Amino acid sequence: MREALEAKSQIAVGYSLDPIRTLVPDFMNEVGELLARAPAPTRTPFSIIEKRLRSLCRTSEELGKNVEVARVLDRYFAQENPISRRLRIGTLTVGVGEFVRFWLPSYYVSEDGPVLTYFDPRGSGGLTPLGRSAVYAFMHHGIRVADPDFQEATLRILQVPRNDVGHRYKRTFDWAGESLVDFEDLNAQVRLTYRIWAEVQASKDQERPARSAPGQGRLF
Repeated sequence: MREALEAKSQIAVGYSLDPIRTLVPDFMNEVGELLARAPAPTRTPFSIIEKRLRSLCRTSEELGKNVEVARVLDRYFAQENPISRRLRIGTLTVGVGEFVRFWLPSYYVSEDGPVLTYFDPRGSGGLTPLGRSAVYAFMHHGIRVADPDFQEATLRILQVPRNDVGHRYKRTFDWAGESLVDFEDLNAQVRLTYRIWAEVQASKDQERPARSAPGQGRLF
């Protein structure tokens, strides 16, 4: 694990995909509780989403990377055509005072019931099978165990990796009933991961030139 976290700490990316993360509810036709009986909302035009990305992105490179992902999401959710609502559960407490959320803040209902989604926008280095199993466990303990209304919810992971020629495409993985890590073991793994990550970051900060401001990178 330490080797993997050390490798992650060395990755320098000049842009962030946080802008597109914040706009996912726009693709999902999210409605508020007070509008639950109102007519279905119209889909947000892609031109509006692109305009919002322009206001959120810091550089032209960052804008291009986020728009690239947005086009994939737009096609995917146009097919799904969901009407989504905000989840009542925000985060899951793990470790010692750490809060994580491995799910989108909104859910929608398909013909098979509620769909809970984790969005992984990375073009490469995304979730492995082991990583997907961990995310399913977080979603299960964070939402399905906590709220009886979601006991039978579909657990879905949505990824947008690059193909061999560099183009983004959509991949989805649904939990198929395989065994999930229990919360005690999951919690212990998170605490261990955070401890090793803090050690890696502390070592990295010591190696920085004196003029560089130390800081801890984002783990999850």
